[in-house]
Amino acid sequence: MRPSSRFFLLIALLCILLPSAACSASASNASVATAESLTRAYVNAYQGKDALKYLGLMDKDAIYSDQGRSSIRNAGDFFIRDLNTAIVQTFQDPVFAYVCKSYFVSSDGRFANVQCLYTDKGKDGKPATVPAVSILEFKNGKIIEEIMYYDGSPYE
Repeated sequence: MRPSSRFFLLIALLCILLPSAACSASASNASVATAESLTRAYVNAYQGKDALKYLGLMDKDAIYSDQGRSSIRNAGDFFIRDLNTAIVQTFQDPVFAYVCKSYFVSSDGRFANVQCLYTDKGKDGKPATVPAVSILEFKNGKIIEEIMYYDGSPYE
């Protein structure tokens, strides 16, 4: 192959590959922006104790996993759709609060980590507050999984 032919072949390959790389970067930026928006909406739903807004962020098959209380953790993961009534009741409880302090979204827009303070009725009947973290997973503009980690000992 002549040197000039190699040059044109290289240029042709670059013309094919570069637009797809640009499209990939654009899709990733859109994913991060969507994840940021969903995470902000999640934080706002908790801060406002708005169960319907929270439920609206979830995929119809979203999974919820509570890793704090052994009684819930040992029961396994749940579909959010099966917890609608319990979620509404929890958000309406005057003691319950999930105050989000900070969050970050992964560079590919698939996950977010939300740091919060979780307050609920303790085993002594008084409000108890512990640090908590939620890990969110996103797909197609919805939250598909929420895993909460906290020390459940004050509650059971």
